[in-house]
Amino acid sequence: MKVLNRHWQVIEWASTVVLVACTLGYQHQLLSKPWSLVIGGIALSCYWLVVLPRLFRRA
Repeated sequence: MKVLNRHWQVIEWASTVVLVACTLGYQHQLLSKPWSLVIGGIALSCYWLVVLPRLFRRA
């Protein structure tokens, strides 16, 4: 069970890093708006798919 929790934490942190990198890339004009929306949307979706079930399980 501990390995499974670590797996979800890695996905959560990786999604956060991708989302921050995407935001910074767009702000510094390294990514176009459509690409930043696609990449950021996928990262945000992955983040919420990992976080929401854990939030509801603890409640």
